[in-house]
Amino acid sequence: MVLTKYFNQYMDQDCFRIVTGDRHTAEELLKQRFDYIMYTGNSSVGRLVMAAAAKNLIPVTLELGGKSPAIVDSTSDLSVAAKRIVWGRCMNGGQTCVAPDYVLCKPDIRDELLQHMKRHLLDLYGPDPRKSNSLSRIVDDKHYEFFGPILPVMTVETMQDAIDFINIKEKPLVIYAFSEDSAFIDRVISTPSSGATVINETMSHAGTFPPRKY
Repeated sequence: MVLTKYFNQYMDQDCFRIVTGDRHTAEELLKQRFDYIMYTGNSSVGRLVMAAAAKNLIPVTLELGGKSPAIVDSTSDLSVAAKRIVWGRCMNGGQTCVAPDYVLCKPDIRDELLQHMKRHLLDLYGPDPRKSNSLSRIVDDKHYEFFGPILPVMTVETMQDAIDFINIKEKPLVIYAFSEDSAFIDRVISTPSSGATVINETMSHAGTFPPRKY
């Protein structure tokens, strides 16, 4: 792995270590008497981490979160929204914790939004994505099922229904809202609780990306 190679080359090995492996490796690591454990990931594994740490009374920080929705309303530029959503969903093969996980929109814009998504996917990865050098590959079937480039698009009757749907789920790591309606944007920012709220963009809060050309 590139990260492992350069991390070990430039970082002090007495202070920092990278250990790679499968779940069995993780289970062995959790048996060690660390001073502190920080875990980022899903709730099911978070419970295992907490239970293992409790055996040695190790303090733990768990950074967990529910699925991250993208809300698209009828005032938004549907082509731009579609391109930014599919780009965010498919980046790194969908294996990004803050990728958009599902889309909520009203029925009257669903078909047009889907057409834009299909067109932008074709532009990004060509007619056969399996042959594209720009699309990351998935490690195994389990990763594909839970952490891959799959994007449900669901309809709601009103934008308030979208907010209510989000509120009954686990708190999302991020909410992506596509809208030109300032009142609705204010509602999305103030009402659902989430790790972050991003307006008319995806992924931009999580790193530095080149300026948009669209």
